[in-house]
Amino acid sequence: MKWIAILLVGLVSFGCGTGADDGDKPIGDSGQLDASDPGDDMTSPDVGTPGEDATGADTGDAADAAVPGPVDTSPIDVMDRPAKVVVPDDYDPSTAYPLIVLLHGYTATGDLQDAYFGLGAQSTDRGFILIKPNGTIDPMGNRFWNASWCCDFYNSGVDDVGYISGLIAAAKERFNVDAKRVYMIGHSNGGFMSYRMACEVDGIAAIASLAGSSWLDDADCQGTGGPVAVLQIHGTLDATIPYNGAANRYPSAPDLMSRWVARNGCDPVAEVGEKIDIESNLAGAETAPEVWAACDEDATVTLWTIEGGGHIPALRPAFIEQTLDFLLSHNSP
Repeated sequence: MKWIAILLVGLVSFGCGTGADDGDKPIGDSGQLDASDPGDDMTSPDVGTPGEDATGADTGDAADAAVPGPVDTSPIDVMDRPAKVVVPDDYDPSTAYPLIVLLHGYTATGDLQDAYFGLGAQSTDRGFILIKPNGTIDPMGNRFWNASWCCDFYNSGVDDVGYISGLIAAAKERFNVDAKRVYMIGHSNGGFMSYRMACEVDGIAAIASLAGSSWLDDADCQGTGGPVAVLQIHGTLDATIPYNGAANRYPSAPDLMSRWVARNGCDPVAEVGEKIDIESNLAGAETAPEVWAACDEDATVTLWTIEGGGHIPALRPAFIEQTLDFLLSHNSP
């Protein structure tokens, strides 16, 4: 079983899981009145009583009616597999929000993946709802997603496509979700699962995969009702999921992009952009972006090649910021 790679060993070395996850903080913890503060003295004569203004005039119940109820941020439970949810602190039920599903790598968890990416901390500033599900546990005690070659190594056949689709449907029932702005982002096994969702589920606007891949045979990607924008981020020195692919397992990063360029009807000639700096352990701007544009429904295909990057790059904040720029700029048909 040497081919069973531990895809997320060493995350703690990048500071993951060592601090509190602000994204898990329940809505409404701030803004409470402090009885020790004279400014919050509700017996002050210029405050009035409910239903009256400061002069004592009756204002009715309109103000109370305008106050929205509490936001339910409890885990979403589908198939007896609850998944944590992060909602913007200023969530407004009258506003439609993008929805992002974060898919962890093999052996990891949703919380650990979020600590690595720093995604939940961006929920309020960037205005999106985040779901952090966990895969099931294999006989070796490792969490995984059933996604093409990786990583249902013991052939459980668990229906993760149905599970994640159920989470999306449940989130749409609980929150005001923009149905045209549903996204997947994953690392390694989570990247594989993101591609499977893009292949099999309608309504995914875009995916981002760090060090993931897809089926070796492109015919296994059956396609959906419309094109899906794709961002693949991959290090050239990745020894776990090699950039150049693996025989009888999965394609190289460039070959995978070629498939999606054809599937999305993009211009076959890529635009090469200026290098960006997303890896803190490599000097200078190490990541070369290629963009295939003029795609159907503007579903662009993008490859970020981290020159000299490994399987678990030491990510700068620019990584998640620019990844969100890509995801949130795309809508499904």
